[in-house]
Amino acid sequence: MRDFKIILQLKKKIIHIGYPRTGTTYLQRFYFPELLKKLDDNTELFSDEGLSGNVFNDDLLKPQVLYNRHKNSKIIITIRSQLTIIPSLYNIYLKSGGKKKYGGYVNDVITNKKLYYYDLIAEYCRIFGNENVLVLVYEELKDNKELFLNRIQKFCGVEIEVKSDLPNKALNVRRNELQTFVTRLMNILLMIPFSTHHEIAGGWRMNIRRYAESLCSRGCNKIFLAFHNKSYLQYEDILINEYTEQNNLLEENYKLSLKDYNYP
Repeated sequence: MRDFKIILQLKKKIIHIGYPRTGTTYLQRFYFPELLKKLDDNTELFSDEGLSGNVFNDDLLKPQVLYNRHKNSKIIITIRSQLTIIPSLYNIYLKSGGKKKYGGYVNDVITNKKLYYYDLIAEYCRIFGNENVLVLVYEELKDNKELFLNRIQKFCGVEIEVKSDLPNKALNVRRNELQTFVTRLMNILLMIPFSTHHEIAGGWRMNIRRYAESLCSRGCNKIFLAFHNKSYLQYEDILINEYTEQNNLLEENYKLSLKDYNYP
C-alpha cells in the first residue's frame, strides 16, 4: 500500500484535505487503498486532515501552496456540521494537552473564524477550478455510505466498481463527558504541554492521564452527569448564529443539502 504521507512527483494528484472527524480514518484505512488500485499509474492519492488547518485555525494559505506544487490536481474536501464537529475537535484539543473549558475553546474557534467552510472551499475552487473540487458531507457517509463513496469514485474517474469493507462500528469515538473532564483536569495537574496538531507522545504524564481516563466507565459517567450537568447544548445558539450565513452560502453556491443534516 502506498504511503499517504508521501506525495510523489507524478502527473496527476487527488488530494483529500479532511477536515478531522469527517470520516478521514475510514477513508484512509479502508477505502483509499482500494481506490488506489483502480487509479492509473500516473495518479497519486494523498490524504491528510492536517491540510485543513489545526484545532484553532483553518489554513487559507494552503490552497495556493498546493497549487504551486501540484497544479494538475483534484481536491476532495469533507465537512461536518459545526454543531457536532466542534465538540469532537475539542476532544482532539484536550488529547493534545489543552486546558481550556469547552466555552473557552468555542470562543477561540469563533474568534479565529475556524470552520468557515465556504471561505476555504471558495478559495480552493478559485485556484483549482470548481470542476476540480469535490465537497462531501460526513453525515452522508453515515446515512448513505454507498452514495458517498460513489461520488468519490466518479470524481476520480474510476469506472470499475471499488469494493471496500468499511466497518459498521465508528472509529475514533468521542469520549464521554467524564473522560473529557478528567482529561482536562489531568492536563492541568500534570502540566502537560500543548501541541496545536497532534496528541502528545508518551511519557509518564501521558500514562497517568490514560490510566485516569480508563477509569471513566459508563456508570461513572452517569453519576458524573447527575451532579455535573454540563451540556454542549447551551452553546448551540451561539454556533447557529455564527455559522448560518456561511452554510447558506455553501448551499446556494455548491448545491449541498446541509439543512437535511442539521447544519446551522
